[in-house]
Amino acid sequence: TVDYIVMGRVFPPGWLLHATSQEPELVMGQFGRVRDAVAYRETTPLGRRGRPHLWYPQFYPFLARVGAVPADTATPRIREFLTRTPVMASYAIRWWFEEGDAAGLEAVVEAVRSAPVPLSGSYPTRRRESVRDEALAHLALLRGDTAEALDILMSWRRCTDGVWCAPADYTAAELLAARSRIREADALSGWAAYSSHDGALTQMRHALLRGRINERRSPQTAEWSYRIVLDYWAEGDPEVQPWVEEARIGLERLGIDPE
Repeated sequence: TVDYIVMGRVFPPGWLLHATSQEPELVMGQFGRVRDAVAYRETTPLGRRGRPHLWYPQFYPFLARVGAVPADTATPRIREFLTRTPVMASYAIRWWFEEGDAAGLEAVVEAVRSAPVPLSGSYPTRRRESVRDEALAHLALLRGDTAEALDILMSWRRCTDGVWCAPADYTAAELLAARSRIREADALSGWAAYSSHDGALTQMRHALLRGRINERRSPQTAEWSYRIVLDYWAEGDPEVQPWVEEARIGLERLGIDPE
């Protein structure tokens, strides 16, 4: 294993990441170097595989959420991608939900419904259905109907690809934890916490959520979860430090020195 060197900066290898299969800006996000990620995007028109960077629309919600790019920069890029491959919109759904953007969620539903039906194979069909239902669940949450949202999210467990299930699993785990269904919430927060395509934002959210719900149930799991955030983002840019601080406070609640 070797360090990953991009734009003169060294990014150490990590077990959450296979650097040889990721775009450099996703590696930067993995370690909280969001400013380097933005700079790389601005100076490199094509990704490592020669594809436009729009191939990774899920990275824009991450950059906007941590304040590395303005929301009005991220949103048009994400919306444009819906016309290309709408089944890859999973990482944008949470973004539109947190922005209170019902129109964005409705656009996902319509884009998936109107997209060409795959010629063969069950996996593309399952992905279409899961993305559609995920958007519908978050629309229900915007209406304040948590019961309907949880019912939708828990009924489409047809999805078996952890990378793409991760954002919806986070929402479902939050709703389960709020209902004291801790064991189920823990299973979901751990299931998809190991990989994501959005520069690690989903990973860190899962880790923090798993830490919170396990502080009494399994302190060892809680400590491990909080330390994931410190291990990867402690030396990251100021934009990701609120998540780091939350992990430090979690460790302190456990009586553990975060240093």
